[in-house]
Amino acid sequence: MNLSRSVIRCIGLTILFGPMMCFAQQPAGSIAHGNNFYQLVTSGTAVTWAAASNEANSASFTIDGTEYRGYLATVTSADENAAIVSLFADPQLMAWLGGYQLPSATYSDEGWRWGNEEGEIAGSYSVDPYANWAPGATAENNEPTNSVVPGSEENVLFGLSERDYLAFAGQNGSWYAATMQGQNANLLPVTSYVIEYEPVTPAPVEIIGSIENPENCKASQTEPGEEPGCNTIDEHRLILPESAEFDPDEATILYRAWTFIDPRVSPDTGRCDLGRYALDPFATVIQSQPELAGELIFQEYLCGSPKITIVKTDAPAIRITTDTVKTIHSKLDGNLFECDPASLSPADPGYAAAAPGIDDPQFRDRTVWRSTLHDAIEGTYNTVYFPSIGENWEGNASDRTNACGSSEGDAEEKSYFVLGMHIDFGSPYDEAEATFDNFVQLTRYKLLRLRDNVELADDDIDSDDDMQKLRKKVEQAIEELDKQHYEHALDDIEKFLNELEKTEFDDDYDEYNRYGELKSRGLNIQHTLAEMVIPFET
Repeated sequence: MNLSRSVIRCIGLTILFGPMMCFAQQPAGSIAHGNNFYQLVTSGTAVTWAAASNEANSASFTIDGTEYRGYLATVTSADENAAIVSLFADPQLMAWLGGYQLPSATYSDEGWRWGNEEGEIAGSYSVDPYANWAPGATAENNEPTNSVVPGSEENVLFGLSERDYLAFAGQNGSWYAATMQGQNANLLPVTSYVIEYEPVTPAPVEIIGSIENPENCKASQTEPGEEPGCNTIDEHRLILPESAEFDPDEATILYRAWTFIDPRVSPDTGRCDLGRYALDPFATVIQSQPELAGELIFQEYLCGSPKITIVKTDAPAIRITTDTVKTIHSKLDGNLFECDPASLSPADPGYAAAAPGIDDPQFRDRTVWRSTLHDAIEGTYNTVYFPSIGENWEGNASDRTNACGSSEGDAEEKSYFVLGMHIDFGSPYDEAEATFDNFVQLTRYKLLRLRDNVELADDDIDSDDDMQKLRKKVEQAIEELDKQHYEHALDDIEKFLNELEKTEFDDDYDEYNRYGELKSRGLNIQHTLAEMVIPFET
């Protein structure tokens, strides 16, 4: 290839661990093998598999108009394995590959998978299919060995088991099972990772349309007998608050939509395989849409039903200084789950999984929202809870459902609305007590994030007395939830929302819309307690 004509085509995305690694030519030190390129990235200190996966998924470069996108390397032949060995100037390095073990696996040699839809990994040394697991001193010590310590608090709460990940030894190309943090039988820390770059041809992105007069999207502008708000696609409506301000010459709302099937959904059961896209479930699912790859990461407990539609809106001339944008959607054609689980057909997989009956709050549509604004408070503004590692990850889509097929978010300038997801805590699906406990823990997590955002609003609330009232109601809700007094917790959140309506905020849109953020979170918690916790208390 004529590298002198290389051009760069970086997509300006925000991802979990920094800006995308975009290159104007083949990355330095990388090699070509077959149609792909391979690059060894060394951090100098220990790096987790999760961090390596997200960095790899964010990497790209362009040569002669062909874009190459990265992911943690998936190695399916001896020749490919040998090519990767040649990258290692320091043979003592250990590097991550894109393999992991399903959380449901109970033995060290089962449940191994490649990311990027590359299929299963043999659980022992194998020529076909290829697997280069390291030999041990005895057959019992051959890799993969179990490296994880099962039984963490998060795994117990969410019915998961910890998983292993695939590490590569530079000295000989042998494979080792390692913990998320890199502990492995080779006793060397994992400080590197191998990116495999694959040529991609992005599918064309269609601009679905525009809303030329968003003033009509306010509920007050609704004609008698008509639904409030404005449609983007047929299944999705936006209702703007009365506080929305417009530049009449530039107030058009542009929107685009992408619809796809969530590949984590098993066609046999209708349930999600939560280990298939470990920790970074959608960076590879929607790589064909450059605007979305790496930017939209969802909570691990959310899954398609199985169809997902993402609506992206862009309205830079609209200013919302307070209150929220309401989004309403109907069930996507072909999806399994309704707002009302009683509407499910006995033929639906969700119906059978919830036997006897359909008494499972997981089988209901959710509405997920993501704003690209408010970078200053990204740490608590949009966070995602990954139960398998128990961490908050920044900058991602939030489940803000506050009623059947509805949610509220506090910005319209640029937002993503995700339709057609449901909650899926994973196996066992039919244990009502475990599901109930999961919803309680999820509610507690949401309350903690609400408490964080109350504290962030301190400087923007005019009255110290108002601030104390808000703070007190959230703390009381947490205490009542911990006492298993769920009705009392709901009462405290409803009082919080009443106090919020009376609270005076500084009007400073350029930085924050604190009222809208607190309102959307509070309404979501109210909905979760009233619809997902209290009716299913065991």
